[in-house]
Amino acid sequence: MFALLTAGSQKFYSQNSTIDSIIISQSDEAVKSKLKKFKNGGIEKTLNLGTNTPDDVVNSAVKYLYIPHCMGGNGKTTKSKKGKPCIDCSGLLYTTFSDLGVDPGVHNSQEMARYGKIFNDTNKIQKGDILFFVKSYKPGNPEIVITHSAIALGDGRMIHASASNGVEIIPINTSYWSTRFIFATRVF
Repeated sequence: MFALLTAGSQKFYSQNSTIDSIIISQSDEAVKSKLKKFKNGGIEKTLNLGTNTPDDVVNSAVKYLYIPHCMGGNGKTTKSKKGKPCIDCSGLLYTTFSDLGVDPGVHNSQEMARYGKIFNDTNKIQKGDILFFVKSYKPGNPEIVITHSAIALGDGRMIHASASNGVEIIPINTSYWSTRFIFATRVF
């Protein structure tokens, strides 16, 4: 895809990256602006996965099924009001990779979205891809645009930490999540 860009009175064409195409396609100006800032903060970084495979990631993630949700939870040390471990969506990513000896260094969906090759064609989603969403809640930080994350299991399903159901497996194309999907990243 090529886009017409202007610099002063000069016009030129530039090939857009996927993130540029995603930004251009947004109808919500706030999301568009936040995505531009997100892009400028660095994207498509490499996550050193060693010898781990997409199956390893999925097998690690499913160990956390049914753990209740809490903001900031990692499924191990964080305790819910009931004194049990709890987890949030980025905690699921962080703990899944940490269990495999991979330190993503972040426990935040927006920062995790900086890793891997960005794409937004849902027909290309494969097992082990990381999915990112917008507008799932109103974050306290006005710079945050990526508000939810999940791991693709293959066969059109994902595992994520639901605020109401805890860690669960659901179809990617549910009416709620399909309207909030912004892009996926391939870290393998």
